[in-house]
Amino acid sequence: VDTVVRQRLPTAEDIRADRVSSLKADVLKQIRSLSKATEGLTKVDTVVKQRLPTTDDIAAEATAGVVAAEILEEAAKCLSKVDTVVRQRLPTAEDIRADRVSSLKADVLKQIRSLSKATEGLTKVDTVVKQRLPTTDDIAAEATAGVVAAEILEEAAKCLSKVDTVVRQ
Repeated sequence: VDTVVRQRLPTAEDIRADRVSSLKADVLKQIRSLSKATEGLTKVDTVVKQRLPTTDDIAAEATAGVVAAEILEEAAKCLSKVDTVVRQRLPTAEDIRADRVSSLKADVLKQIRSLSKATEGLTKVDTVVKQRLPTTDDIAAEATAGVVAAEILEEAAKCLSKVDTVVRQ
């Protein structure tokens, strides 16, 4: 895409031309998307038949309410009775605390269940912890550990090759 730098303010014709070109681009984009969407569609002829209702249609419509009522009665037999408590007042501080405690209990129970599932494959192991003060050998080894590490690093540095980095500007 070439960019043209204008040395003057756009005229009304320039603005209209820009709008028209952007509208054309939008329309072309929509046409392409519609053509892609309609590729898989097939042509179907639909025939609408208009006729007056028959006596069977009228009878079926008249009995539809009775049939629906029978279906609802059958479905109602499968339902179980549930008592719903309706509060006629705002909850007190005790009600709020009780709700919080019950939700916390539910969360704790959920965590306990997840932990018990996570620990199913684990076995019990007896661990013996020996506590003792460090010996003079331990203290000396710790003191010389830094010196030994420095010596190892110096030996490793000798094996490295020098690389000159050239920075081009």
